[in-house]
Amino acid sequence: MSKTLKINIPEGFKIDSFNQETGDISFAPIPKDIMEQIQSFEDVCALTGKNPEDYVCNSDDQDDIAANALKMALLISRAYNESCNKKLDWDNDNQPKYCHCYYKSSAGWSLSFVDIWRSNAICGSRLYFVESKHAQDAWNKFSHIYINLIK
Repeated sequence: MSKTLKINIPEGFKIDSFNQETGDISFAPIPKDIMEQIQSFEDVCALTGKNPEDYVCNSDDQDDIAANALKMALLISRAYNESCNKKLDWDNDNQPKYCHCYYKSSAGWSLSFVDIWRSNAICGSRLYFVESKHAQDAWNKFSHIYINLIK
């Protein structure tokens, strides 16, 4: 005769393991989508094992600000791209790669579009994203960093 016991799994968790001898059940958090995990640059640093203090620029020199923005933008791209099961493959002409294309208008800096480039295009920056939705999300959250690249 078998018995059934119903267990309510806490929201945001899944069953990780069940010990048949002791009856112990352990739960593990369900991994969040990267766009939910990243809400700030500190989140990017936590995901990549970096110290946010290493990305503070105390200079007024525009070249220093741009260089620091580049370091930050590279880390942002890496955090989003490492969440994918795909890697940027610059030898693969069929793999799309997405980048930001922005412009300055009377209202300030705006994202014009997220563009797709093939590996045979005349570009080679590590500021590309594997997923267009990640490129859009990164712009929405970190446009202030990207704009410092070109000011």
